[in-house]
Amino acid sequence: MRKANSRDKIKRAVIKAAIKSGIDGIKIKDISKISKKSEALIFKYYEDKEELIRKTFEDIAIEFYNYIKSKVENSSDKINAFIDSFIDFALSKKEEFLFILKMFQFHYDKFIRKVPKPIDILREIAPSGKYNKQYTIAFIVSILTRMLEFYINGQINDNPENFKKIVKEVISAVL
Repeated sequence: MRKANSRDKIKRAVIKAAIKSGIDGIKIKDISKISKKSEALIFKYYEDKEELIRKTFEDIAIEFYNYIKSKVENSSDKINAFIDSFIDFALSKKEEFLFILKMFQFHYDKFIRKVPKPIDILREIAPSGKYNKQYTIAFIVSILTRMLEFYINGQINDNPENFKKIVKEVISAVL
């Protein structure tokens, strides 16, 4: 239990450091300070900074993917279930969402390529819409991520249910 608790505190510190300084700005000494764990302990658990970032990313990305997948699989309205679960995860785990967003946008190729992504689910369920399927998928993911980033950062002020409604209206206009 103690080992898992220490790892969790270290990973939380990675997320906080990434949000504050960006992925490239993460420093082990900052992680040590934030987590209140020694650098020696960090290196006991992780070979290097890249492994620490990668493991943190993998854990969150897999949780994000599984959360969305479970909601979509249990729904008859898969597109709306995708949108709702994407937003729900992001709003309930704001720091984790911002961390994986930074990783997907800027550092994905550097750290890992085979982690399942929510877009993989969307590829299975997205309709062709007015445009071809790939444009539809790109549009949905970009709208969700950008609007959520603005919402989480306080640039869009609305209640979560109204926010979901507006996102769905925007996406429906294209589909």
